[in-house]
Amino acid sequence: ISKKDSTLVSGGYNYVLGKGNTTYCADNDFIFESSFSNTSKRKVLYNVSSHYPGYVIKDFSISGNRAYVRMQNPYNRAWANDTFTIVEKKVDKTKVQEFVKRLYSLCMFREADQKGLEYWTTQFADDEMNAAQVAHFFVFTDEFVKKGYSDEEFIRILYQVMMGREADAGGVDYWLGEMNDGGSREYILNSFIASPEFTSICESYGIEKGNGVVTEGRNRNIHLTRFVIRMYEKALGREYDVDGLNYWCNAILDKKHTLMDMCTWGFIESKEFLDLNTSDDEYIQIMYRTFFDREFDQNGYDYWMGELTSGRKDRSKVLADFAYSPEFSEIKAKFGL
Repeated sequence: ISKKDSTLVSGGYNYVLGKGNTTYCADNDFIFESSFSNTSKRKVLYNVSSHYPGYVIKDFSISGNRAYVRMQNPYNRAWANDTFTIVEKKVDKTKVQEFVKRLYSLCMFREADQKGLEYWTTQFADDEMNAAQVAHFFVFTDEFVKKGYSDEEFIRILYQVMMGREADAGGVDYWLGEMNDGGSREYILNSFIASPEFTSICESYGIEKGNGVVTEGRNRNIHLTRFVIRMYEKALGREYDVDGLNYWCNAILDKKHTLMDMCTWGFIESKEFLDLNTSDDEYIQIMYRTFFDREFDQNGYDYWMGELTSGRKDRSKVLADFAYSPEFSEIKAKFGL
């Protein structure tokens, strides 16, 4: 839907796209943009689900600083209308420029070039991007990445940029531990973005902080990410590959596969696992480590080996018994799953 003096862009799973930039939000959220003058714009997020759950926007209009929305429930065909005010955003460009200069100094270790300074100042002033999005760009731009910072150096830079202070030893150790447990650099950055310190920094410069940008499935739910990593280690006996980790995290969170799908045919019945050509003895041991998080007890081992060798159960039935066991349910619960 498009109007001459405004733009409406509908949402995808967790983001909407407007003017080439990504603004993250949930399903049925919409971005309105209204121009107050040639130099002043204001983008406003209208969350349909919080106002009219189940409805979708069918039409809208903007007159001055008033927006009108017409929505319909696709199930019972009921209609609803709403209006809200778009308030002009007052921007202190001098403060915004100082924030941009700060990013260049602390991230790039150089002064801002004039073109870059003007570009990023305009991005903030026109509500095209917020502080979280711009910080994400700086930290993952080629200029920054090519410097080849170690994880510890990366964390220490984030302390300066996002908290305005030197890192303490305990903090560095904590974040290194998070990274060792599956947290990516994007996940760490988003954690810093959510901090009260960065909120205060943004407020002091009069700019919108925003929320962390998520570009990989493994950064959507750290508990799920760590659980999938565990499956790689326990079931396949190797470290995860990033593409596979992102695939399973996205597939589960997008409800394309269940957690049990991933644990069973996704790993134990995968070609990679089958190519290991495990003996029944090896298979039972892997089942214990994967689904019980321990080595076997002799009575249990004898029982399962008896089931397999006698033909009373094949591997698929043994797998189901382990996967749907109370012990495995407890393990999943520890990951918040």
